[in-house]
Amino acid sequence: MEVNDRPISRFPVPALSDLPDDIRDRIVEVQEKSGFVPNVFLALAHRPPEFRAFFDYYDALMLGDGGLTKAEREMIVVSTSGANNCQYCVIAHGAILRIYAKDPWWRIRSRSTIARRTLAYVNRRCSALRTK
Repeated sequence: MEVNDRPISRFPVPALSDLPDDIRDRIVEVQEKSGFVPNVFLALAHRPPEFRAFFDYYDALMLGDGGLTKAEREMIVVSTSGANNCQYCVIAHGAILRIYAKDPWWRIRSRSTIARRTLAYVNRRCSALRTK
């Protein structure tokens, strides 16, 4: 995979070592679980109060008590992201949905609005990961 040095954001992206402990800990936890840091985490970390507010709200919606399963909540996020034409979120939350739903082929059966070319790329990447 090609690595480039283009910025991920129009905002300054802080180094992990420059972040407040609580934000750094959250980012490191995600990195340890997933093997990478989602760009949105680093872009939001530019403004720590907004990072905290976003993730407090996210946690309340996605992890709080309620009548929906984690998979159902992620399905809502994927559907909303698709309606908003945000392929970044469709792909990111689609991956989480497949984990929660215990169904690696959910995206194919869902008839999502994701572009066929992008879907083909995602399927190739998933296949490559399964063979490792």
